[in-house]
Amino acid sequence: MRLSWLAVSCSITIALSFQVQAEETATLDVPDWFMKCLSISADAPGAQAREMDCVNLAEHYCRTTREDAAVTPCLEGLERDALARSEALSARLAGSEAPHGFKPREQSLFERRLKRALGGEEYTYTGCGSAGTQGSCGFLEVGLRFVELRSLARQVGLTSDESD
Repeated sequence: MRLSWLAVSCSITIALSFQVQAEETATLDVPDWFMKCLSISADAPGAQAREMDCVNLAEHYCRTTREDAAVTPCLEGLERDALARSEALSARLAGSEAPHGFKPREQSLFERRLKRALGGEEYTYTGCGSAGTQGSCGFLEVGLRFVELRSLARQVGLTSDESD
């Protein structure tokens, strides 16, 4: 059976995270790593899906590299950072309109997505509440909104530097 590119990529990422864990767990700034992951993913095809991979990897990193007592503070730090960046990006996107050239249906979809993201409506992360995500739903849901805001920012022409 052949391994897919995604499986190989995940294996490498997990192996690297364990290497980092062994070398510098105490010094790695997870929110900083998360933002670097997002910036690398932003220009790739399927950026929004790749950015969600960053959200999942950051959550996984907190869970696998911290002692039990340190997992919650790690996740809370990620959540605070993503929430602050979401609010800053929301302010930049306020009053934005669908890009010229969008078809009516695309405009309508863009406007609904923007209204939801700017309105602070809760995003529900599929699987929250399961055994593997207990305690991390807050970050996962804030991360989902942040990734959506970044996608909208790209559509209206904000650069990665401006949207971070």
